[in-house]
Amino acid sequence: MEMKKKRTKIKGGFILLPHYKTNSEPWRKCCTDANWVYCELLKKKKTGKADDDEKLPINQREELRLTYSEVEYKMHSRRFTKAMKALVENGFIEVKEQGGLYRRKSIYVFSPGWKEKDPKMAKELREKREYARQFENWGGALEKTPPPG
Repeated sequence: MEMKKKRTKIKGGFILLPHYKTNSEPWRKCCTDANWVYCELLKKKKTGKADDDEKLPINQREELRLTYSEVEYKMHSRRFTKAMKALVENGFIEVKEQGGLYRRKSIYVFSPGWKEKDPKMAKELREKREYARQFENWGGALEKTPPPG
């Protein structure tokens, strides 16, 4: 009788960072602090992956809050601010609601804007949009023509 090996369970969770995102030009433009902050935002996400949220309209995306007090063990406040600005500028996140006044927290959502800033992804997006337009035009013409035979 052969004994099966017991698998050791990994404590904690994991985050999914696809290669096409980490190899993109906007990701490489971000500083390492910005990449780390993005990972922290992913940890706070409750459902699915960031790419799922990017497909939704901004008012339906999951709201994320990350404050300096949550990451002060890792970086100084100026580095945190610079990292958040880099993520916004490179299109990885959008500010849904700006905080700061009366101790309110900023609300962020994941954004698909980084795809337009990456030349390779932008080309793929243009091709998909063009194909969709052609398909719509073709589908409309197909419905109007009588079936063969």
